[in-house]
Amino acid sequence: SEHLEKLKQSGNLLLSIINNVLDMAKIESGKMELNVQPMDMEDFVRSLEGMMRPQAEQKGLRFIVENRCCQGLALVTDRLRLEQVLINIIGNAVKFTGEGGDVIFSITPEEGSSGGQRERLTFSVKDTGIGIASEAMDSIFNAFEQAEKNTSVKYGGTGLGLAISSRLVQMMGGTLGVRSVLGEGSEFYFTLTLPIG
Repeated sequence: SEHLEKLKQSGNLLLSIINNVLDMAKIESGKMELNVQPMDMEDFVRSLEGMMRPQAEQKGLRFIVENRCCQGLALVTDRLRLEQVLINIIGNAVKFTGEGGDVIFSITPEEGSSGGQRERLTFSVKDTGIGIASEAMDSIFNAFEQAEKNTSVKYGGTGLGLAISSRLVQMMGGTLGVRSVLGEGSEFYFTLTLPIG
């Protein structure tokens, strides 16, 4: 049973690596296309929380969701790709935060952006994890690079998640940014202007 579980984990890891490499190849060759349609934002946030909360709590973290918008709101975007970006970023926050720490996912509407045909939202994932050294900040969105050379050995991963997330956010019309203090935590954030469906 333990061997089966290890085999399953290895298989899932291999599958995620293959999917990441394929996604990166599609993006680099300009063959990645967004599939945009209206989606219920409340349902989206609930579903994302349902996926990520067990992972955080299993590690002894507090997972906090601050959704300051979107009641009964349908917004037009590529749900799958937005989900992919946020799973990547929240997954990293969980991975790099020690027991007893916090991971805070928030969606905040821009002041005065409501009421028209579009909603301008800032998505943010903040953690109290290991943080990123200032000299590594420029390279973390590069493919196959991680903040420290021993990071992949200690924490796993390919260094592709943030590179893909950054390109996907660009395709959706935003920019993935980061604020971080080494040893104190990080915040990844992006702002998207989404049509109301």
